[in-house]
Amino acid sequence: MANGKSSGDGTSILNRIGVGGYFHFTGQTSEFEARQSPAVYVISESYPSRKEIRHWIFRIAFIENALVIDCPVEQTRFIIVDVCAWPIFEQLDKNQRENYFENIKNLAASEPYYYFCGFGFLNPQKRRSTGFHFTTANDYKISKKGEILDLGIKKLIESNFSW
Repeated sequence: MANGKSSGDGTSILNRIGVGGYFHFTGQTSEFEARQSPAVYVISESYPSRKEIRHWIFRIAFIENALVIDCPVEQTRFIIVDVCAWPIFEQLDKNQRENYFENIKNLAASEPYYYFCGFGFLNPQKRRSTGFHFTTANDYKISKKGEILDLGIKKLIESNFSW
């Protein structure tokens, strides 16, 4: 929920007080750690006065010690390095950092677009359902440009809002 609000209209307010942000999941046992494979999240909100539904869409991939966040609608990318897990990053010079980021970009491009796609709604009072899509066959329902390609998913989102 904090993620939905931190990606929506309340971003600047919540950012000022340090709430929210992008996220990924890690599963751990005493002997094993597995990070989430690339995922796409679609957070939606309705604006009844304009009869409009707005979507915040982003792709998350954890690569080496970096969280890569792609915003396909805006065609932007953010790379956040986990310096706590990899403190040597702070000691890299400018060229080493540039090489590191170039490597991360290449690795991100070599992975599938996503395995998991989740659909959520910004306002919990309007939330009637959630949706998920898993793929291993590149049958993407969200394009790399942030378009919702599947009519069933469009209807799922629309059904959560009443005009």
